[in-house]
Amino acid sequence: MINKESILKTFDDLSVAKKNGRTIMSLIVLFSLMVIVFVLIWTYAIVSNAGDKIKVVDSNGHHLKTSLEKKEKLFKSLIQNHCANTVTYANSFDRMTVKENQAKAIFLMNRTDAYRIFSKYKDNHAYDVSLDRGVVYKAEFEKLEEMSGTEEPFHVRFSSVLTIADNDKEPVKVRIFSEGDIVSYTPQYPENISGFYFKNYNQTYERTTKDD
Repeated sequence: MINKESILKTFDDLSVAKKNGRTIMSLIVLFSLMVIVFVLIWTYAIVSNAGDKIKVVDSNGHHLKTSLEKKEKLFKSLIQNHCANTVTYANSFDRMTVKENQAKAIFLMNRTDAYRIFSKYKDNHAYDVSLDRGVVYKAEFEKLEEMSGTEEPFHVRFSSVLTIADNDKEPVKVRIFSEGDIVSYTPQYPENISGFYFKNYNQTYERTTKDD
C-alpha cells in the first residue's frame, strides 16, 4: 500500500531544498556583486589619488608638483617646441633641404606668412648662394620672451639666432625676433606632432655683434 504521507513529505523536503538552494545562490550572487562593486570603488580611489602620490623631479632633482603647475610647464614646453620648429624650418636650409624645410614650415604656420619669409630670402639671393656655393643657413631657437592669453589664440614672442656659414669665411650671426598667435590644430605625424599652428606669424632681423 502506498504511503501518501511519506510521498508528500518527500516532495515537501525537495521543495524546501530547492527553495534553500535558490536562496543560497541568490546570496552568493549578491555577495559577488558587492565584491565587484567594492573592487571598482577601490580601483577608482587608487587611480584618482595616484597623481598625488607620484613624485616628479626635474633634471636637477627638484620636486615638481603633479598638478596645475605641472600642466602649465608641459604646455609651455610644447609651445616652445612649436616655436623652435617653426623658426628652424622657415629659416634653415642648405642646397639639399631648401624645398623640404619650406614644406615643413607650411605645416606649422599659415601659408601667407610662410611665403613672405621665403620671398625675403629669395629677394636677397639667399637660396641662390646656398645652391651655387653651398652656403648654409641654420636657425636655432633661443628663448621664449613672452606668452600671454588664457585661451586661444595664445600670443607669443621669442628670439632665435640665425647662423650663415659661407664655406671658409667667418660665420655671420643674425638674431631673429618672432611674434605671432598660436591656435590648436589637428596633429599630423610627422609634420606637426604637437597640433599647434601659427594663425599669424611675423619676424624681424638684427645683425649681432661679436659680444652677443
